[in-house]
Amino acid sequence: MGYYDGADAVIVLDPAIRNWVLFPILVVMLLVGILRHYVTSYFGTSTGPAKQDYADTRQLQSVLRSVTLRRHAAHVPPAAVAARKEYLAKAFKARTYLKLKQEVAASTDPDAPPMPDMSSMDGMMDMMKKNMAMIVPQTLIMSFINAFFSGFLLIKLPFPLTVRFKSMLQSGIATPDLDTAWVSSLSWYFLNLFGLNPIFRLILGQNNAADGAAAMAAMNPMAAAGASAASSSGPAVSGDVPMPEMPTQAMPGMPGMPGMPGQDKGFEKTFDTETEYLQLMDAGAKWMGDGIERRVIDLLKATSA
Repeated sequence: MGYYDGADAVIVLDPAIRNWVLFPILVVMLLVGILRHYVTSYFGTSTGPAKQDYADTRQLQSVLRSVTLRRHAAHVPPAAVAARKEYLAKAFKARTYLKLKQEVAASTDPDAPPMPDMSSMDGMMDMMKKNMAMIVPQTLIMSFINAFFSGFLLIKLPFPLTVRFKSMLQSGIATPDLDTAWVSSLSWYFLNLFGLNPIFRLILGQNNAADGAAAMAAMNPMAAAGASAASSSGPAVSGDVPMPEMPTQAMPGMPGMPGMPGQDKGFEKTFDTETEYLQLMDAGAKWMGDGIERRVIDLLKATSA
């Protein structure tokens, strides 16, 4: 219902909209999230982060350790840098950190196709189950809202917003003059999709399958893998060092495609490249601790003067 208060239009919502549209969408989203969690658990799909193989993690972290040494060599005494540099170079040349695989088919018949990695197939099936558990309920809920609650205004935010938020908060309502603070039914659905995550964590605990943000991230594993690799490599500093090329299957959170050989071969190339980078390190780089006593004394004298 609406009326004019002078020159401005005032919208008053019917309480029935709160009882029959606002709360039902909230309750349906909450119940569907809980149901999705238990259905995912029933089918044996892991709700937590994917388990990484120890050998895969070991060979990846060894390269990242070498990159960290080259990046922060100025923070470590020269003798310690030389010792770490020699140790890592020898380990890379000896393939100490390389993951070993028993390729029986390759040893008996060079032309035989590579054996599929069962762990990779399980990871792909697990990811497919998570995507289906996310896509099917959300598609049904969106169809339900568009069929029964299309064009409803549900709430008005208690603070003003700019026009840039209009397309996000008023989906399905083509009214250019409407105040941006009003929220439509379809936008209320999207707000609940991500806003209910703290409630799901409170009810179901951490790493639950009802987390909308985690489910959306699982549907885009490439972005999650890139973010995980960036966080594992440490913060970037000025004068950053070159990063060796990593095999695609080695990225965290990305299961390898079955029947795709070459992961270990790719890491052999990565180890050779990182060994060359270690050998090209500047042996005469200045350590930050050189003359630290004199600099501290000068600083104390300057502050006390």
